[in-house]
Amino acid sequence: MVFLFRTGLSIFLIGIGISICQGQDTYQLNIRPIQGEILLDGRPDEAFWMLADSVTDFWLKSPRLEPHARPSTIVRMGYDDDFLYLAAWCVESEPVNVQTLRRDVDYFRGDGLGVVLDPINEHTYGYFFGASPFGTQIDGIILGIGQDVSTSWDGTFYTETQRSNWGWTLEMAIPLRTLRFDSENRTWGVQFVRNVITRNEVQTWTPVPLQFGSLDINFTGQLVWENTPSNRTTNVSLIPYLLAGTQKEPAAADPVQNTFNAGLDARIGLGSALNLDLTLNPDFSQVDIDEQPVNLTRFNIRLPERRTFFLENTDVFSEFALNTIRPFFSRRIGLDDNGGTVPILYGARLSGNVSKDTRIGILNMQTGSSSSTSAQNYSAVSVNQQVFSRSRIAALVTNRQAFTDGQFEQADYGRTAGLEGNYRVPSGKLEIWGSMHASFKPDISGEQVAWTTGTAYNGQRFQGYINYSGAGKNYYADMGFVQRVENYDASRDTVIRLGYHQLYNDMSWTTYPTASNSLFNKHWLQSINSVILNPDGSLNESLHSLTYNFFFKERQFFKIWSRIEQINLLFPTSFVQEGEPLPADGYTFLQGGAFFDTDSRKPWYFLAGASGGQFYNGSILSGEAGVTYRVMPFGSMGLRLNYNHLDFPEDYGRAEILNMTGRLDFTFTRNIFWTSFVQYNTQREIFNINSRFQWRFAPLSDLFLVYTDSYDTPGQFQDRVRTVVLKLNYWWTI
Repeated sequence: MVFLFRTGLSIFLIGIGISICQGQDTYQLNIRPIQGEILLDGRPDEAFWMLADSVTDFWLKSPRLEPHARPSTIVRMGYDDDFLYLAAWCVESEPVNVQTLRRDVDYFRGDGLGVVLDPINEHTYGYFFGASPFGTQIDGIILGIGQDVSTSWDGTFYTETQRSNWGWTLEMAIPLRTLRFDSENRTWGVQFVRNVITRNEVQTWTPVPLQFGSLDINFTGQLVWENTPSNRTTNVSLIPYLLAGTQKEPAAADPVQNTFNAGLDARIGLGSALNLDLTLNPDFSQVDIDEQPVNLTRFNIRLPERRTFFLENTDVFSEFALNTIRPFFSRRIGLDDNGGTVPILYGARLSGNVSKDTRIGILNMQTGSSSSTSAQNYSAVSVNQQVFSRSRIAALVTNRQAFTDGQFEQADYGRTAGLEGNYRVPSGKLEIWGSMHASFKPDISGEQVAWTTGTAYNGQRFQGYINYSGAGKNYYADMGFVQRVENYDASRDTVIRLGYHQLYNDMSWTTYPTASNSLFNKHWLQSINSVILNPDGSLNESLHSLTYNFFFKERQFFKIWSRIEQINLLFPTSFVQEGEPLPADGYTFLQGGAFFDTDSRKPWYFLAGASGGQFYNGSILSGEAGVTYRVMPFGSMGLRLNYNHLDFPEDYGRAEILNMTGRLDFTFTRNIFWTSFVQYNTQREIFNINSRFQWRFAPLSDLFLVYTDSYDTPGQFQDRVRTVVLKLNYWWTI
C-alpha cells in the first residue's frame, strides 16, 4: 500500500515498493504544428513560441527531492514536416560552467538542458538530446532496463544558444528522420532535465526518486501531438571513408609501409524503430588507444569496446550474464587477445524494436586471416521480450566459425546458447533475475554451463544486491569471456581450466542530510562480500570489504575503506618478473586505504589516494595522484600517476610498478578539436603517444589527422611502431 503526503516543499513516502511517479497523465505537454518560420539562432522570439504550451514548474532532483526548483526554467516545443523543435529559457544569475566544447564529453559535469524522448512510450528505448549554454551537444540512446545513456550513438540535430546577464536561451531542431517512431502513436514519453552545476543541482520536469537517474525513461511525462508527422519513406545514411597512412617499424622486414584504404558504412531505418547497419572494410583509426591499467589480480582485464559500429544497441547482445561472464563481447571481433588488429571484411547488424515490447539483434561479421588466426565468421542472434511493465525474457545464440581457403573448418567452432529472465516491480525498487548459458565445442562434453541468479533492492536509503553465479570448466565463450575459469600456473607456464561457484553481495545505506549547513549532499556506508568455491565445495577465495563514502555539497568526494581477503591458491602465481612464483598455499591478508578528489567545477582539479597492507605472503604500498587544469570551456591538461610497491620474502622478489597517463585536450570551437594522450606503464613495458586532430566540417562528418608512437621499454626505450594517418569520412543522409 502506498501513502503519499505532500506538505510544502517536503515529500514523505511510506510503504513497500512505492514510486514517486504520479502517473504520466499528471504531466502533459501538448504540441502543435509550427506556424510561420523558425530561425534557429538561439533567440526564441518568434510569435509561435509566445503562444505554444509551456513547461514551467520543475522539480529539484538532486541533491534532494523538492518541487518548485529554482532558478526557473521554461520549455516549449513544436514541429513541422521535417523537425521537432524545442525552445528553452534558463534563468541563471551565476556565471555558467561548461567543461568543454567537445560533443558528448563531460556534459553532466557542466550546465546544460536536455530532452528525453520515448517515441514508443513503452519505457524500453529512448533518446536524449542536450546542449550546454555554449551550444555544446550531447546525444545518446537510453535503455529501459539498465537506464544507461549510450553517447556512442550519434544522430543529426541542431542547436544554437545565446547567453545574457539573466541566463541563457536554447533553440534545438531534431530532424524527424533521426528518430524511430510510429506515426499512429500520438503520445510519446518526454522528460526535460537541466543541470545547474553552479549550485551542484539537477532539475527535472517530472519527479524522479533520488535513487534513480535523472534520465530514467520510466518517469517521463506525456508529449501529446496534435497530429504525428508521417514516417519518411526512406531513412538511409551512407558514411563512406577514405584513409591514407604511413607506418614505420624499424624491427620489421619492411620498415616503412604506406597504406591507402576506403570503406563504407550504411545505416538504414526499417519500420518505426528498427535499424540495419552495414559495414564494408571498416576502419577504426580515429579511436583513442586503450588505457592500460595496472593489473594486480590473477586474471586478465577486459578493456572496454570503443569502436562505434559495435556500440549502438549493444545492450541487445551484451547485457547477458554478469560482468565476469559474458557470452558476447564485441571486442573479440576484429581484435586478438593482445589488442592486435584482425581485418574485418564486412558485417551486418539488424537491431531495434520489431514491436512495442520486442527488441531483436541479429549480427554477422566476417574477418580475414592474420598471422595468429585463421579467417573467422561471427554470428549472434538475440531476442528481448518485455513482459509486464518493466520486466523481460531474453535469449541469445552465438557462433564463431573458422574458415580456411573459404571452407568451413569442421573442428574449429565455438557456440553458446542461453536464456534469461528478469522481473522488476513497476517502481523499479525490486528486481529478480536468473540465467543459464551453455557452450558447444567439438570433442568437449560435460561441465559446459554458466549460470547466475540473484535479486536487488533499490531503495532511497537502503540498496542491496545478492547474486549466485558460476561456470563449469568446459564453458567457453569464443565471442565473449569468462574471467575466472582459466587459471595460470606460473611454475609450468600453462593454463588450467577450473569451474567455480560464487556468492556475492553488495549492501549500502545512504544518508541525505537535510540541514542547510550540512557539509554533505549525501554519505553512505557500503559492504561487499564475496565467497568463491571450487567445484568440490572447498574454499577458493573470499573477500569482505567495508567503505564509507562522502559526497560534499561543493562536489568534493572522499572515501575510506578496509578489506580482508582469504585465498587458497591452487596454482603457483607471480606478480613480479624477478623471483620465484608464490607457492600454492593458503593466504590471508588485510588492506586499507583512502581517496579524495576536489571540485571538478574549478579550473584546478586534484585527486589523491593511498592504500597499503599485506599482500599474499608479502606487503603492498600503493598511491595515486592526479592534477587537471581547465581553461573552460576551451581545453584542459592533466597528469595522473599510479604507483605500486610490492615486497615479498627474499626468494619471491619485489617490484615497483609505475603507470603514468597524461592528456592534453583543446576544443578550439564546437567543430575543431585536438587531443593528445601519453601513457607510460612499467608493468606492460610500454610507452604510447597518441595525438589526434579532428575537424567536424559537416554534421557527423570529420577529417582526422592521427599520430601514434609506441615504444617497448624493457630497460631502455626501443622504437616499436610509429604511424601517421589521415582519414576523411562523410555522413550522407538520403
